Amino acid sequence: REEILHYRDVYKIEFIFFWADTFFAYSPKEFDAFCEMYSDIKLPFWCQTRAETIRIKPERIKQLKDLGLYWISFGLEHGNEKFRADVINRACSNDMMVKAFDTVNDYDVPLTVNNIIGFPDETRELAFDTVNLNRRFKANSRSCRIFMPYHGTALHTYSVKKGYIEPDIICPSNNDKAVLNMSAMSQSEITGISRTFNMYVNFPENRWPEIREAEAQTPEGDKKFEELRIE
Repeated sequence: REEILHYRDVYKIEFIFFWADTFFAYSPKEFDAFCEMYSDIKLPFWCQTRAETIRIKPERIKQLKDLGLYWISFGLEHGNEKFRADVINRACSNDMMVKAFDTVNDYDVPLTVNNIIGFPDETRELAFDTVNLNRRFKANSRSCRIFMPYHGTALHTYSVKKGYIEPDIICPSNNDKAVLNMSAMSQSEITGISRTFNMYVNFPENRWPEIREAEAQTPEGDKKFEELRIE
């Protein structure tokens, strides 16, 4: 509270970006304490959480909206349930995720859904499971980042073991080009799907052959990409 008031009164901030990954994972006591603390501040704010937490406490959406919740973000990561559980170690159903996003929409709170492609052993078919899951729900914005095997993670160890990366690689940002060298999906294909992801989600399927052209990082592909981006 002291920090928020300092920034509000001294620096005249108008919006707060809460960076907690699982904002809704507070205990009931902690959540109620936050709501009480923030009740006389009411600056609009952004936060993020996991879809699993919406299932447990959907009423928290309304509580936070009354306090100033302006936008909320979720990590979906991958659209194939088995792959998501086995590779990413996240066991939740697609139906549960869709229901969570629908709940947020019911409260008329804008939401962003974040996706990742290019995981170890991922194929084009698996990547399109993520596309097709996104086509099942409404979101105000979507991102599609490229998987990066950061040091200290289990998937870094796995990627080294499989020969997809050198052990000492320093990964760039996850909106850069793919770094895994896999036979299942090439670096250029991962990058191409990533940049056209929202097109695949939002255009009808009969336009997908055009979007496939826009995946190519060539002058012709870039031209098609720009045409579709404007549209």
